[in-house]
Amino acid sequence: MKHMHAYALIVMVALHAGCGAPPKEGEKEGTSTATNKSSPRSNELNSPSRYVYMDPEGKNVILENHLPKGGTRYTAPDGQTYGLVVFWSQFTNETSTPLEVEFNLPATAHDFPYPQHRYLRLLVPADTMTLEKIPLLNYGLNQLKPFLDSNFYAPSLLKRTIGPNASSGFYVVLATKTDSTIKNDGTLRTGFSLKGQELFYRVSNYMPKPPTIPLTGEKEYPFGRINLKNLKAVE
Repeated sequence: MKHMHAYALIVMVALHAGCGAPPKEGEKEGTSTATNKSSPRSNELNSPSRYVYMDPEGKNVILENHLPKGGTRYTAPDGQTYGLVVFWSQFTNETSTPLEVEFNLPATAHDFPYPQHRYLRLLVPADTMTLEKIPLLNYGLNQLKPFLDSNFYAPSLLKRTIGPNASSGFYVVLATKTDSTIKNDGTLRTGFSLKGQELFYRVSNYMPKPPTIPLTGEKEYPFGRINLKNLKAVE
């Protein structure tokens, strides 16, 4: 897939979520961060977030995280109901070496204690996101229900190689426990970033409270790794 240029998308999706059952044994914990910021980083509520990493030759790997679509509900095979949103991220490899991306998520719920304690599930379809799918429902992620029915309680594993001077788009489906007795408790944004060769997926919760939009909770989850070494974050 040819290199896809960054652009701004204006989408606001509020995800209603409440308390869920405790995660299954063996849950893989994430890392909590401070909750007192008064505004979104890089205006991520209405535009993509972008992280750039430079290799020793001065060439970049770029991770762009785009806004969600969806907001529907899904009834899991065990009868529990979840709210669904579909996110997508674009990985661009401007280096001279193929970029090998590996996602590896356990078949467990993920604890997200802000602003009300709840549990998330993150799932990775094998489909490739392309620019042509941007206007489509769920970014063109077809057969979403059959995918969830077969994979909701399974590990999310995916390997993909991105050649030099190329890019590829990845879907991430986020499911959160819903409770009809609880009103809107914020807007979720997500994003991939790197720490060395390790990939992390950040989930952030914002609560629109004019005149500010405070960050009310945030957590990072280990998500996989890449093969390239000695990448340095570009400010």
